[in-house]
Order: sequence, then structure tokens, then C-alpha cells
Amino acid sequence: MVILESDPASKELLAVKVLSKRKMKESLGTELEVQKRTFEEVEFQNRAFRELEVLKIGAGSRFLMSLRGFQENIYNYKLAMDYMPRGTLYSRMEESQLFRIQTTRRFAAEMFCGLQYLHDHGVIHRDLKPNNILLDDIGHIKIADYSCAAINVSREDTTTGFVGSIGYAAPEVLGGKRYNHQVDSFSFGVILFMMCVGEKPFYSEGSVLEYFLSLVKQDPAFPPGMCPDAVSFIEGLLHKSPSDRLPITSATRSHPFFISVDWDDVESGKARPPFPWFSE
Repeated sequence: MVILESDPASKELLAVKVLSKRKMKESLGTELEVQKRTFEEVEFQNRAFRELEVLKIGAGSRFLMSLRGFQENIYNYKLAMDYMPRGTLYSRMEESQLFRIQTTRRFAAEMFCGLQYLHDHGVIHRDLKPNNILLDDIGHIKIADYSCAAINVSREDTTTGFVGSIGYAAPEVLGGKRYNHQVDSFSFGVILFMMCVGEKPFYSEGSVLEYFLSLVKQDPAFPPGMCPDAVSFIEGLLHKSPSDRLPITSATRSHPFFISVDWDDVESGKARPPFPWFSE
């Protein structure tokens, strides 16, 4: 649960994520063995502190949600963060089924900067989707919700775990294989595809198995006339094999899709926001 609270000192509005200890324990069920229950109780505590750790890391990038305050009592964990008054990318996508290529490129550049910072600091988000991308008061983005994140994973390492959301999860996650930061590249590609095409690249309205079969057997279909550089970039992110997928690294910033991007302006916040709250 996320609530809006006012900072007592500055009166600034903050978004406060409240993690109920009771509800988290109830989610463990009542039939678990004592040993497993003990493990799971430790895990739900680790989840809260894992999110806390990534929020601290997020302070290093303007495109990541970061920690503004933390409290714990016998009932809850409370994580205070910036209030993002323009809502989610999902809401914006509902208003506009398709985005102009300039908008998609500006969004992609900001998203890229945030993801690269996470990956450079050993974090895999693992649940990138439009609902977890928030917009500030002038239309810049922040990546949010680190509850599924994996931490302390270098670019040379791999991890495991069935996490993420149907429609955005990479093939290797659903296939039960070990994976690395490239799962975020895949989810990033899905979001960009949706912005350019207006639908998801793979079938995701049915079961997990149906989505997995779509991932394995189908290739994304791009409409005629779509910007070739955008197609090339998104195809690179959506490769089924993680070893062939475009990584979120400095080298990828030179992709032709980003040829007009001034990365210094993007990193400093001087660049035009992807979703400016004034007439373009």
C-alpha cells in the first residue's frame, strides 16, 4: 500500500510505501512446515530490506526512485519516497495508444540511464512494466518498485527465481534457467514495442504456458513504415537468447536509434522530458 503523507518539517508531499508485517506473514499460508515458515519469514523481511537497499542506491540517478525516509514498528515497514504527481506510464499509455518516435526516444534514453545505473551497481529490477515507471511534475520518469529486485549481482554473475509479470518476463525466466541483467533488457524492449505499436509483442492474455509458447515460437511483428532504427533497437532488446540481446551498457548508447540524443543533457535533466506537461 502506498499513501500520501506530508513531511512534518518541510510540508513536502511524499509517497510512503507501507509494508504490513501481518499481511506479509498471512501470505505465507497456514499449512507450511515450521522449518519452511521460518525460512519464508526471513525472506519477507529480506524483501523489505532489499527494497530499502535499492532505494538507497537509487539516490545516484535522477531516473530511479530513491529513499527519503525509513521507519519500522511492530506492525509495518514504512518507506518514504518522492511523490510523482503525474502517475504511471501505464496511465499515459491508456490515454495515447501510440507515441511519436521522438517521445519514445526521449523515454528510452531516460529509462536507459536508470537501468544502466542499476546494473552497474549490481541490481536487476526483474519487474519492469509501465505500472512501475512513474512521471514527475514536468514529465521526466523514475523507475520504481524494487520489491522483486535481485541485488549484489555483477554483470558477470547470474541468478534464479520466477519473478516478474506476464507479458514482460524474458524467456529464460519462464524457462527456469539461470539469468542475468539481460532480463531487464527484454522487459525494456516490450515496453518500447508497446509504445510504438500499441500492443504487446507476444501473446499474454492467457496462461503462463501460453505466454511462454508465444515467446518461444513467435517473433514480434512491426508495422510497415516504422522507424528502422527503432525497429533495430527493439529487436535487439527482444532477442530470445540473452547472449544475443542488447545490453544496457555505455556501448549501446551509440546505437543509431540514439544518434540525436545528447547523453550529458539527459543525465543532467536538461533534456526535454519524454512527456512534457505543456504543448509540444
